[in-house]
Amino acid sequence: MISCVVSRVAHDGSSAAPDLARPRMRVDEIFIDIEKPACLGLPDNELSDDDRAVIKEYEAKVKKLEAEREKRAKGLQTELAKLRADVVEVRRCTPDRSKRTRTRARTHA
Repeated sequence: MISCVVSRVAHDGSSAAPDLARPRMRVDEIFIDIEKPACLGLPDNELSDDDRAVIKEYEAKVKKLEAEREKRAKGLQTELAKLRADVVEVRRCTPDRSKRTRTRARTHA
């Protein structure tokens, strides 16, 4: 049985049905930069205690974001290494299987 997905158009002209060929990407907080406070460029002697607290909070958020980005990058590198190993394994096994198929075809013919 063949299944069919009917695409419907919403009132605003966009597709109401999800695009099955392409997964939707969610906006990840890791890709959004933290907005710099206006007081960041001021000299130290012109900063108030509130400005210093805002800058300290900003620097802590940036540090945390960088750590999350680094963690994400390491995870992606690990996943990439696993996928590359899988590709090598598949490529290594594929010629063996095709040789066996050709040998069986010759012996059964």
